[in-house]
Amino acid sequence: MDYKKLLKVKISELFPDLNNQKKVLIELEKCSLGNSKIEKERVFLSIVKSSNGNIDKIRDLVTVAKKDYRDVLAWAENPNKMSHEFTTNKKINSELEKKDKEQFKKWIKP
Repeated sequence: MDYKKLLKVKISELFPDLNNQKKVLIELEKCSLGNSKIEKERVFLSIVKSSNGNIDKIRDLVTVAKKDYRDVLAWAENPNKMSHEFTTNKKINSELEKKDKEQFKKWIKP
């Protein structure tokens, strides 16, 4: 998956105004995540997804990602599982994971 290309597409979809697109990119660059370019772009994509087009939410999510980027990934990629009450029931977990995969695949399609 080309996260860099997908990131540009999703930013333009959620933030149609060019000034806001620039603001989003500036905020994302404040989030240093080390050397892994793929992981960085995956986190950026997760931040954009979870923002739902809200620039203030971008700032909040960048703050969270600076502390532990795995939270941002979990919220974006596994929203059903993250919002569901903790369970060790394998069937329920499997169903939630399936829903999460389906919603994420749907969301990443430009």
